[in-house]
Amino acid sequence: MNNVSAVTVGSVFRLTRILALYVQLQRDFRRLMRIFDTDGGVDVVVMASRLSLMGYQVTVRTAIGGGPSCFKNLRHEFLTVAGEDQYKEAEYVVDPFFREQFRIPQPTATYTAVLSMVPEEFVGTASRLIPLVSIPV
Repeated sequence: MNNVSAVTVGSVFRLTRILALYVQLQRDFRRLMRIFDTDGGVDVVVMASRLSLMGYQVTVRTAIGGGPSCFKNLRHEFLTVAGEDQYKEAEYVVDPFFREQFRIPQPTATYTAVLSMVPEEFVGTASRLIPLVSIPV
């Protein structure tokens, strides 16, 4: 096998493992969401603990508001899940309340329609998240 083939096979194998981690994380997240829904709600810290018990490397993150004074007190918790061993380069954002972050009081009909297209929860990479939260100019 020449070097080009070895690199290509290695890259495909690595991407396959990362994809497998992503698929398993989504399954585990959805299973926990169903459990929490029947138990009366989702707590981000408890979600992090449960995912950690399943073998994931989880960090609870808090986003702090900025900009105009009305946004300075905003706080939002979400999770980052990093792969271990052969998955070290994989890091995922897990947000059980993704859509909630975009709710506003007294939205227009157009805003409500757009908001309905935003996923309730988010599990994915930061590169997949950025287009969801970007506003085209």
